[in-house]
Amino acid sequence: EARVTLNATGTVVITDLLNEFRGHVPIYRVEEGKVTVPWTFEGGEGIWISISKSVEPEPHVEESNLMLTRAQFADGSLSVEGYTRETSPYVQVNGRRITLKPGEVLATIVLGGSWDVSLSTPNTYVIDPWYVELLDAEWSTTATSDVDYADYLSKRSRLMLKLAGRAVKLRDVLRGGRKKLMTSRFMPTSEMGDQMMEAPAKMGFNLEEMGPYEMIDVVVAAANEAGLLPPAFTPGARYTAEASFNVAYVSDDITLVYEDLDQPVEITLNGKRVTEPTSSECVWDRCNRVIPVKDYLKMGKNRIRFESRVPPFLDKFPCCHGLEPVVLRGSFIVSKGSIRKFDSNVPAGDWRAVGFPNYVGEIAYRQTINLPAEYLDKKLMLEIGDVRETVEVWLNGRMVGERIASPFTVDISEAAALGDNALELRVNNTAENLLGTPVPSGLLSNIKIVPYNVCKIHIDL
Repeated sequence: EARVTLNATGTVVITDLLNEFRGHVPIYRVEEGKVTVPWTFEGGEGIWISISKSVEPEPHVEESNLMLTRAQFADGSLSVEGYTRETSPYVQVNGRRITLKPGEVLATIVLGGSWDVSLSTPNTYVIDPWYVELLDAEWSTTATSDVDYADYLSKRSRLMLKLAGRAVKLRDVLRGGRKKLMTSRFMPTSEMGDQMMEAPAKMGFNLEEMGPYEMIDVVVAAANEAGLLPPAFTPGARYTAEASFNVAYVSDDITLVYEDLDQPVEITLNGKRVTEPTSSECVWDRCNRVIPVKDYLKMGKNRIRFESRVPPFLDKFPCCHGLEPVVLRGSFIVSKGSIRKFDSNVPAGDWRAVGFPNYVGEIAYRQTINLPAEYLDKKLMLEIGDVRETVEVWLNGRMVGERIASPFTVDISEAAALGDNALELRVNNTAENLLGTPVPSGLLSNIKIVPYNVCKIHIDL
């Protein structure tokens, strides 16, 4: 919903190519030499607004506390329709205010409690972090710089960087040469840019004295000194990667999914080499390989070990070789850091908090709602609030609307029935929870059915 203001007055004409409409707009307001037009846009809709000064302005609605859905001028009269929860609804036409007879304002229905949910694909859990060791090569750095960063820092900052570098080296010794790494994740360019600006400031650099390329060289040199840059895999090197995860329930369909990089892979779970044949399935990439692992898992802490080779082709910062995601997939939820039994009764809320932190796909929420007879005479608007990212609304087996952006509000009046009604909300998120840093997903606010009084008026002018 928008209000479009133009610095002119006259008769307002709108051309709507999406709905093949062109005509006079009977709802607008003239004030201080400007025209303001309210308009509710559909997805993908654009309009062309023009003002004609050669035509005498026709009668129009100037102001109202209704949500106007129709206004039509014909044969010297104006027909207006809309809906409201106001106790004193009115419309103002050509300076004349007309108060309408109020209807009974019914209570809003809040849909609380649990929902019965189903997933379009198995749930996913990303295994992280990993402890990685190169077996026949040395670690290198992801980027290098020959710039002497010392001239850009105070003595105190230089000392802190050196101490940080020594601490990182000591930590690596204590780990037996293994590096603690997270699987490669997508990062939005905006977030990457913010981090590039924050890092120099935290190190004590004066950014005002540097250009962008100079800053990159200086920061890379300082970060290498402090051991802050992630280590780089040597192309073609053999490596092992070990991780652990907790299991409180083992589902029959649980599988392990990894990405086939055209290199030999040996997988060990809890000390047993995994020998089951793999199958190909596109979970997030066409190179994904899937292995059933039910017989290899145990209750409590489980340990997994990968042995493979880094792809032999050369890389370059920031697109460096890394660990591709390794995930568990199946009929389970993730709660308190453990794989647990799937429960279809789930409250509305962030998927990260109700068992689906790395899930990507659609979750259908179902609930039965009871509508008394007095509600069926109203315009019933389902207000879903905050949804991430999209939602389809189904009522009694009929799709009544879909929304990909706010406001997530859908008119369910035509599909509503007396008594019990089957409501289904199909929510989809993006791939960020699997391939990036998990973000809020799902139904993130209360869902309400708001009954509005429908108003119709015929005004003779």
